[in-house]
This record gives sequence, structure tokens and C-alpha cells, in this order.
Amino acid sequence: MDVLDANLRGKELLDELKMQWDDNSSDCDLQKETTVLEELQPHNNLKQLIIYGYCGEKFPNWLCKHSFTNMVSLHLHNCINCSSLPSLGQLGSLKNLSITSIHRVQRLGDEFCGNIGHSLLKPFASLESLSIEGMLEWEEWDSLEVEFPSLKKLSISNCPKLRRHLPKQLPKLTELEIYDCKQLVCCLPMAPSICELRIRGCEDVVVRSIGSLTSLASLTVKEVCKIPVELGQLQSLVKLYLHKCPELKEMPPILHNLTSLKKLDIEQCDDLFSLAEMGLPPMLESLTIEYCPVLGFLLVLELSTHVCRV
Repeated sequence: MDVLDANLRGKELLDELKMQWDDNSSDCDLQKETTVLEELQPHNNLKQLIIYGYCGEKFPNWLCKHSFTNMVSLHLHNCINCSSLPSLGQLGSLKNLSITSIHRVQRLGDEFCGNIGHSLLKPFASLESLSIEGMLEWEEWDSLEVEFPSLKKLSISNCPKLRRHLPKQLPKLTELEIYDCKQLVCCLPMAPSICELRIRGCEDVVVRSIGSLTSLASLTVKEVCKIPVELGQLQSLVKLYLHKCPELKEMPPILHNLTSLKKLDIEQCDDLFSLAEMGLPPMLESLTIEYCPVLGFLLVLELSTHVCRV
């Protein structure tokens, strides 16, 4: 069937659309694939779109048109030949955006937000969830002073070359995850509403900025060498998970400052050898220690609701 016969633009009742390319498309005609996707423009009523395995060199022009006023969910996955992302910020109803394995992208800037020119629309005005994963060449996020006014969840993972800049202010953010961004050397965003943070394999600059997130209720720290003293500033923290922290040898005294902490989970910290009772938070109810080989004996602490397992 000729691509024009699909007539997606005429299908007014089409709510969800998934476009998927064959995994064996490495020898595809790049220009042809770009032209084909350009011709597959759906009707403006579309609400959810997935583009998976697209092998063209650039995304279609229609994807960044603000005429898609009903678009609430967009997933761009494994588009290996694209070196830039479309200007998605003007999709005024977009709530969920997932970007995965678009390896040639090196920079995100104003063009990604669709903020070039004199648009009256705030970029990503309705976006609530943003996930960016497996962007192997992504180095910089040149963000604006204020972006993503509605964003509640941000996840950035496996972006090994990302070095600097995250959005500076995320007023509605409640959940943040940063995994395996080992070159990232910037502070975490100002997020006065944040409740949950998960980080793994991050540099000291990132970890130390945790102390500014005073509304945190749940914190997971994985594969981080040092537990920063700034962690003691988190007076609202209720749950703390420390996993694979190679330099953790004893319970950090700063934990005693966490007056709201009720649950502490320590796992696979190979050099942990000491649990100083005076260093435990005063309101702690649950303590779990697992797979810490130096502690070669069973330690039972009579806490109010739980038995410590070693």
C-alpha cells in the first residue's frame, strides 16, 4: 500500500497511534524513511503517539505543530539516526513525554522547548511526566530560567556524557530520579514540592545538593562513594535507602539529625562494620541491613516495630 493511501490525516476518530519500524532497518534509505514519516501525519485529534525504531534522519515537521491540541502522551524510542529532537514545547496539552535511545542528540536547548521566536505559549505548559533514558551522546541541557511549570515527575537515566545544566526551578516537581549520569556536575533543581528522590552513580556535586531539598520524604542513594553531611538537613525525611555505597563503614552520625526518619534500609555496603546506636535517628521504627558481609553476625535491635536483619 502506498503511504498516501493510509490517509491518517483524515481519520478523525483515531485516538492512539503506534508507528514501529523493523529492527533490521540499518540499511534503510534515510531520505525515503524521512519522507514516508512526513506523509504519515495523523489527524489533529490524536491523543497518544508512539514512534519506535524510526530510522530517518530527522523527525517530521508535523510533530511539533501546536495544532495537536489533544496530544497528551508522546513516546520517541530508538530513533538512532536523529541528531536533534523536535520542538515539542508548544504541544499545549502534552502531559507525558518519554525519550529513549536517540543516541545522536548532543544538546537540548530552546529549540526543544519550542521557545524560538515570540510564541505566547509557555513551553511544556501541561507536561507532568518527563523521562529521558539511554541518550548516550547527550552532553548539555541548556535550560531556561523557568521551565516545565506543571512537571511532577522527572527521570534521567543512562546518559553517561551529560555534564551540566538541569532545569533550575521545577515548582511542582514531586518525584526525581537520576541514574547513571556519571559526568553530571551540577546542582539538583530547586523543587520546593519534591517528596521522593532516587539517585545512582552520580558525582559528589549532585549528591551534596540534596541538602537543599528540604521537603524530601523518601531518598534512595545507590552507588555513591560518600554520604554527604548535607543529608542531615533533611528534617522531613521519613524513608532512607542506602545501597552499594563502597565507603560506608559505619553509621554516619548525621543520621541522628534526621528527626522524622522512620525507615532505614542499608544494602550491599561491603565495608560496613559498625552500627553506633547513638547515631541512629531518634524516631526510627524500621531498620533493615542486608548483604553487608563485614557484619558477619546477626544483630538484633529492639526497635518499636521491626527486627534488624543482617
